[in-house]
Amino acid sequence: MADLVVDSTNSDADVPRSDFRLSRFAEGALLTSPFPYVGAGETC
Repeated sequence: MADLVVDSTNSDADVPRSDFRLSRFAEGALLTSPFPYVGAGETC
């Protein structure tokens, strides 16, 4: 994240730069984890 903020480059190939674009919220392209937490998003 610091690389993107400081000099707009990404040294980690596992983190796509497109994940940090603000327009993804309006597009509904939210990030999902391949390792979800147990109970995350469940209502009680």
